Amino acid sequence: YSKFKYSTGLESFTYGDVLKYYTDRFSNLSDGVLFLVGDLDPVSAKKVLSSYLGSFPVSGRYAVRPQVKTQFRSGIQPMKGLASYSGRSGGRKGVEMYLTALSPISAERFFAVKVAEEVLRGELVKSFADKGCSVEVSSETDLFPSDRISIWISCLQADRNGLPEGVVPAAPAELSKVVDSVLERLSGTALPDNAFKQYRTLVAKAIDYDMSRPDGMIEALLLRYSEGKDFMAGYKAKLDAVKPEMVKE
Repeated sequence: YSKFKYSTGLESFTYGDVLKYYTDRFSNLSDGVLFLVGDLDPVSAKKVLSSYLGSFPVSGRYAVRPQVKTQFRSGIQPMKGLASYSGRSGGRKGVEMYLTALSPISAERFFAVKVAEEVLRGELVKSFADKGCSVEVSSETDLFPSDRISIWISCLQADRNGLPEGVVPAAPAELSKVVDSVLERLSGTALPDNAFKQYRTLVAKAIDYDMSRPDGMIEALLLRYSEGKDFMAGYKAKLDAVKPEMVKE
């Protein structure tokens, strides 16, 4: 469906269509999670909820997430996928790598992954300074169906018109070798303490910004009350507890 919505799109809907949608989505609110955030009086809030939502039908729990047993490995043993692309972004070529590992995710490991993402991004940018390409790094921690840590690395040749004289975009094979060398170096030797603290400070500032926004607060609440992981309560102390050896792991 198009992301653009117009009022004319409602003309074909009938009362029956609306009733069916309501029945499918709202006939049972037992599987919903509602968050109220702010300086609220609990008694007044309950009265308002009862007034507006009290007539919504609910029932006992009728479905639960199945228990998934996972054989975790000791340490993180990532898998890597490599793909080179041509013909995109004006004919420029690129390399993408995906590293993933099944690993129990604690608050300690959650923040270690965040710092590792920042370390990897910073060290790759340094290594690609004369390679004529851009680098993007992102990470994700999945909790269902099993705890999993994933990191994506995307390298794309820069537009030649924007490069300094004499700098030529490196070929995908060379980009891949640079990424491999950075990963090997970081996994074998922990960063100096001063460099590590700089990266950790960048993560702290990013989290401070996210937690100052409604979207960041909502995400933290969903993580805590819907997925059962409370990472953000006291997050500054948890982040400060992350050490270079934890990130290297």
